Amino acid sequence: MIDGDGVYYRFAKIERSRSGEAPHGKSGSETSTSPTGKRWTPLAEGIGLETMTQGEGPLVYRSHTEEKWYL
Repeated sequence: MIDGDGVYYRFAKIERSRSGEAPHGKSGSETSTSPTGKRWTPLAEGIGLETMTQGEGPLVYRSHTEEKWYL
């Protein structure tokens, strides 16, 4: 989870299979205005689906040389 100017971004590996109910598989992200908030809004699913075949929990970090984040 990271704080991006008051908006919290959470990235997770979700233990589920790619199926009709979850076509994007195991990765997802959400946003909230509070890190302990009860309301998280889905942001994206299937992160890296086109480039990765396997992976574990995500790591998020800020670039030391540019104004961007890496997942």
